Amino acid sequence: MNSKRYLGILACLVLWLSAARAAHWECNIYDYRYDMTVYASLQLSGRNVAASDAYEIAAFCGDECRGVATVETVPGTGASYYYLRVRSNATDGETITFRCYDVATGEEIELGETLAFASQSMTGYPSEPFVLTGTGSVTMGDVNGDGRYSAIDVTLLIGRILERESPAFIEAAADVSGDGRISAIDVTMLIGIILNQ
Repeated sequence: MNSKRYLGILACLVLWLSAARAAHWECNIYDYRYDMTVYASLQLSGRNVAASDAYEIAAFCGDECRGVATVETVPGTGASYYYLRVRSNATDGETITFRCYDVATGEEIELGETLAFASQSMTGYPSEPFVLTGTGSVTMGDVNGDGRYSAIDVTLLIGRILERESPAFIEAAADVSGDGRISAIDVTMLIGIILNQ
């Protein structure tokens, strides 16, 4: 195949894939004069959830979206966090709340933390993020969030153990044993759940 044609097809595929996942919330940054930075992590139902495209985090003042987080990685460590620029037209004092959108289930989750907006301030660090907590409807073992247990869940779980990332992976659902880590024990327990359905 002609290399120019191949590159053209590849470029179209990349554009199509990037357009396929539009953000759930949007914020027009040009509507605001001031901003603050938040480095955050996510906990749902008491379990740490790895920062990934499986969850979208946004900041709000009332019902107005003031910023949508991006997923970033700490260089050299592989650790990820949510990077969020929160916008305002007031230099300080507005109450900022947070929400989470579960891409797999379409569920919006109110997060319990609030911040007082302060222009040019920073909350959290990439190495020590501000923890946002909520109660999500996580089903242990339903690793891709499709509402059922299947070989896909097992495959995603094994892939995670082998350090293969997937946007469909729900970290909070992967610790089937509840021991605080993802391991072969979780794979064994998930296979047992599937066989006993």
